[in-house]
Formats: sequence, C-alpha cells, structure tokens
Amino acid sequence: MNINTEIAKTYIISNKKLTAVAATGVVLGMSIYIFMNSMLVGFDKSSSASIFKTTSHIRVYKDDEISKVLVKNSKENYLIINPKIVPSNNTIINPKLISETILKQPEVTVVTPQVSVNVFYNNGKSQISGLAIGIKPEEANVMYNIKSFMVEGNFDLLKSNPNGIIIGSGIAEKMNAKIGDNINLTSSKSVNKTYKVVGIFKTNNSKIDKSNSYVNLASSQQLLKEGASYITDINVNIVDP
Repeated sequence: MNINTEIAKTYIISNKKLTAVAATGVVLGMSIYIFMNSMLVGFDKSSSASIFKTTSHIRVYKDDEISKVLVKNSKENYLIINPKIVPSNNTIINPKLISETILKQPEVTVVTPQVSVNVFYNNGKSQISGLAIGIKPEEANVMYNIKSFMVEGNFDLLKSNPNGIIIGSGIAEKMNAKIGDNINLTSSKSVNKTYKVVGIFKTNNSKIDKSNSYVNLASSQQLLKEGASYITDINVNIVDP
C-alpha cells in the first residue's frame, strides 16, 4: 500500500463512529435523491396518462380560414373590408387515404377517425350543452383505453348498438340518467335523435365528465346531416409522444 491508502485506512478504522455517521449520511442523501427522482418520474407518467385519456398524441384536422384579399390594384396595395373567419366545411378530404398513409409510418401505433359534434343533451326539462364524439369503438379503445375508466355499463355494447351512447359521469348525475335510459341529443344542425345509455365513464376531469359523450361514427355523421365520408379529425398515437 502507498502512503495515501494507509492514511485513509487508518482514519476509517481508528474512528468507527465518525465513519458510520459519514456512511449513513451518504446513504441517506442518495436514498432521498433516488426517491425524489422516482416520484417526479411517477408524476410525469401519471400526468401523461391523464392527458391522453381523451386526447390523441397527434390530431390531423382542417382549420378555419381568414377571409382573403377582396381587391388588388396595380400598385400592389391590398383592400379588405372587415376580415373574418370564413365558415366552411371542415371535413378532411380523402380521410381513408390519409389514414392509410399515416399508418405506414414506423413510429405510428394506431390511427382512428373521429367526428366531433356540438350538442344539447335533453332529458325531460333538463338540458345541458356538450360534445358528442363519433368514434370507431374498437380503434378508439386501443387509443384511449376507454374501458379502463368505465364505471357502469359495457363499452362493447356501443359497437353492437347503433343508437347507443356512453356518457360522462357528470352528465349522468346532472340528468339523473342510468344504464338503459333514453337520452335525446340536439345537434347544431337542429337534428334530434334519441340514444340509449349503454355506459358511463369517469376520467376525474370534471370538464370532460360533464360535457363529453361517445357515439358511433355513423351516428355523429347523421347528427350533422353528413355522409359516411365526413370526418373532422384523424387521431394518431405514436410510440413515444
């Protein structure tokens, strides 16, 4: 042994209490460091899981447009009066081809179309506004794992029942709706349609639970008086969000 090793060994052995205190301090400090990092990673995973319960990693959609130039003269000056958002059909053109193209990307795990409809939920004299989301049940469950936050009913019944609906727990509470009850929806296109409650979900996000519901894709298209090719969103999940 060289002189440095001998001095170190002497100090460690000669004062065992001090050595034990130092070792305990190092172990305790490292334990706290590992615990805090593990807790932060856990919070991050929990937060991501909460966010992606109802939101896809990537959303493909057609945005609204601002009105374009009305007059253009020879001096390259532009004239526009009262520019506003131009209301147009926000359907995605050729959604099937887009979905197939996206699904070929190696990072993509699932792709599913969606139609979102602003509606009023009606049950007797009770009426609340919300969002009916038209989905393909099997694909949507792979993306959002909807079955994991179902509190009543059976999610699989949505696929077999074209007039079925799965509502948030907040809607069920406000409208006193239970499994098997009928609930009427009025869309922004003034279409009225009655649905049977086949399930109730709870995400612990009060805003979503009090406004959102799931219906079949075809049902949401009917609420908007549109055909089978009408798609407002293409949702995409990837390996690493």
